[in-house]
Amino acid sequence: MTTVLMVRATQRIAGAGVLAGAVVLAGCARVDPGPDYERARQYVERSTGAARLFDPRRRSEDAEIVRAALRDGLSADEAVQIALLNNPQLQAALCDVGVARANLAAR
Repeated sequence: MTTVLMVRATQRIAGAGVLAGAVVLAGCARVDPGPDYERARQYVERSTGAARLFDPRRRSEDAEIVRAALRDGLSADEAVQIALLNNPQLQAALCDVGVARANLAAR
């Protein structure tokens, strides 16, 4: 029984060491979710015709596009564009794309 406990303890320590190593390497890794955001934008463009999609790296540009579209009356295309740039749930989902890329880089 003691041997089994020692083996399990050794496995846990080894697992913790691997995890710690992955965290250290992840801190050094450069994570670029740009291609993932671009791929998502292409999918949305094919589906909706809208060329622009929220990108967490371009928040101020997106906000300006929304403000400009709201200055005068909205067309249907502008309404779709605003929805793609200003929807909090969609923004969160796209931020998850970046998190997923970081998680992949950490492995």
